[in-house]
Amino acid sequence: MSALGMLLQFLWHLGTTAARLLAVALFVSQFGAWLVPVTIGHWGVMTVWIMHQGSARAGGYSELAEAEAASLSEYAFNMLVGAIYLVQFINVKDEPTRYKYAWYYGIVAAENAALAAAWALRLSESAELEFFPLRLPALAAVLAAFALGVTAMQLYYWCAHPSGRPLWANKAARCC
Repeated sequence: MSALGMLLQFLWHLGTTAARLLAVALFVSQFGAWLVPVTIGHWGVMTVWIMHQGSARAGGYSELAEAEAASLSEYAFNMLVGAIYLVQFINVKDEPTRYKYAWYYGIVAAENAALAAAWALRLSESAELEFFPLRLPALAAVLAAFALGVTAMQLYYWCAHPSGRPLWANKAARCC
């Protein structure tokens, strides 16, 4: 991977992770334990999505006991990856990822916006913190960090992916 590719990947993951952690931290500062159902909901949806895709760990087994053990192992693996998806996307199957990224980052963007908006609305309702000076900069930081991450991801895939072919010249990559 080129130095530009490494820099873009670093900015991509830094931006998306920072936006996610900041949105969660803001939400927790006002709602505390309400993060638990939000987290369980996201984890559950992501785990079901991963199970629906089928991961690279799936394989054929000849014996029933081995198949049951493999099935439990597969469920545990999918649940672990679902937990990782709370913060960051990882590709568990070697296949095109364009639509997966679009869905994942679309969901995360909506969740980040909802968490940060709930924080800002709750903060504006608080009498003692009505004029909290960091409200708008905090919301802007969530948006800016996420935009930085997604923009760096797009630039990485457009011009620095190890395939060596820019997206506009790679006809096979255009499909998905």
